[in-house]
Amino acid sequence: INTYNQGSKKESYSGASLLNLSLLSGSSNDIVGFNASLPFNAIEIVVNSGVSLLSSTKIYYAVIKEYCAGPVLECNTSTKMNLPAFPMTIDPVHTGMSGVSVGGVLNAENAISANENDFATIDLNVGLLASGSLAIKDQVTDYPAGTYAGFEIENTSLLSLAALGNIVVSTYLNGDKKEEFSGTNLVANVALIPSGGRFKLGFVSAKEFDEVKLSINQTLGVNLGTTKVYGAVFENFCAGPALSCNTKTALTSPIYP
Repeated sequence: INTYNQGSKKESYSGASLLNLSLLSGSSNDIVGFNASLPFNAIEIVVNSGVSLLSSTKIYYAVIKEYCAGPVLECNTSTKMNLPAFPMTIDPVHTGMSGVSVGGVLNAENAISANENDFATIDLNVGLLASGSLAIKDQVTDYPAGTYAGFEIENTSLLSLAALGNIVVSTYLNGDKKEEFSGTNLVANVALIPSGGRFKLGFVSAKEFDEVKLSINQTLGVNLGTTKVYGAVFENFCAGPALSCNTKTALTSPIYP
C-alpha cells in the first residue's frame, strides 16, 4: 500500500507490516492498510504475483479512518481498551511468533473488538521452544507514569506463580520499548481463580507509554497450549478520600486505589 501527496510518494508498507492483513485466514472481506505519519491525497494498492493460492483479488474501495482520543480513564477502575471507545490498533511490528513450526497468533483484531467476549489466541505447539506476542497500541493518547498496563487472558496452564515466569508484559512509546516485567513482578489475580477462567495481569508503569505487548514464552518440553487474549486493560489510580478519625475504613476500589 502506497500513499502519495501531489503525485509524490510519501509512504509504503507491505506484507506483515500492514494492519489487518488476514487474506488467508477466512472467506470474509478484509481491510488492509497502515497508519500514515505523513499527509496524503492518494492511495495505491499493488498486488504482486507469485503466491499460487491467490488467483485474483477483488478491490472494493479505499478506506480512511480518523483516530480520535478516547475518554479519560475512570479512577481506580480497570478499563478494557477496545474499539470504538478508544483508538486501538494491533501493532504488526510487535505481534507474531518466533521459533520453528511454533503455532500462530490468530484473530488478533478480536483483542480490540467492541465485544468484550471476543478474543485473540496465541497458540504454541507442544514441547517446542517458542514465543508468541500480541501488541495493542493507542494511536492518539500517551498514558502517564503511574498507569496500570496489562491484559485480560485465559489459559489454565498459566495459573500458578511459577507459570507466570513464562509471561512478559512490555510497554512502548512511539515504537521504543520503555518497560518490561515478567513472573512475580507482574500484578496478577490468578490466586482468585484456582479453577481457571479469565484473569488480568500487568504492572504499574513508571514511564509514559502508548502501547502494551503480551509475550508468552514456552521452553523445551513445556506445553502452554493456547492462550486466549481478551484485550488490553489500563487503569488510572486516583487518591481516595481522607480517612475518618478513629474509624475503621475498608480500602476497596473504586473509592481507593
